[in-house]
Amino acid sequence: MPYTKTTWVSGGPPGIDADKLNNLETQYDAAKADLDAHTTRTDNPHATTAAQVGALPSTGGTVSGAVTIQGNTTIESGSVEVGRQDGVSSTPYIDFHSGATAVDYDTRIIASGGTGAVGGGTLNVIASSFLKSGNAVWHAGNDGAGSGLDADTLDGIHASGLAKIATGTYTGDGGSNRKIVTGFRPRYLYVGTTAEITGSYGYFQQAIDLSSLLQIFDLATDSTTISTKGSGEPYYITFQADGFTMEGASPINQNAIAFGWFAIY
Repeated sequence: MPYTKTTWVSGGPPGIDADKLNNLETQYDAAKADLDAHTTRTDNPHATTAAQVGALPSTGGTVSGAVTIQGNTTIESGSVEVGRQDGVSSTPYIDFHSGATAVDYDTRIIASGGTGAVGGGTLNVIASSFLKSGNAVWHAGNDGAGSGLDADTLDGIHASGLAKIATGTYTGDGGSNRKIVTGFRPRYLYVGTTAEITGSYGYFQQAIDLSSLLQIFDLATDSTTISTKGSGEPYYITFQADGFTMEGASPINQNAIAFGWFAIY
């Protein structure tokens, strides 16, 4: 019902009667019903824009300055772009706060650099540890001795299938019971010298005058003591868990002679 304004004059026309008051009440009820119906509409009947009220459009827009979001945020069927997209370099980062003490960040993810090709940048995670499903992620900063890294195989070969190899040199002192530490009990041992070999360099070559004594000792039978070849008194070599010992005045411990050895297990 359209509203018709009435000018009321005290003590004069148009006067107040029941019909006029009822008409006023009816117009009031109609106006209230229209207002109630309008306030519940969500279809933006007046076509008000986000810019008119300073709001961010639901279909896109730009926000400047710090933004705080409390509660969960869900992004469906979309993506998140962090950093500039106009070809100007930037170093965007995401900070995570998870500790009980207020700090700049507890964990930070930083993106930097770029080659001009897709995927050419660097992603750096700053954290005291980096886990995948509760397991440590190994990298150049936390592997090595004492790290606890347990690699079951190396190039498909288990450690039990790898040979232990050690090499070294020593100068004979002419004494008895000279021990050489290899780090394990050798199964194969070679001792050699370049003494009196003209023009030949490097250890592990048999010397002419000691050819009957310098040899590869095969310990496949797991023996603990062997004797060197040659005439006269035998010279014994015993093997321990960490090396071998030349008992007596062994020819392969002749004074001032440089010897080289390699051991395999």
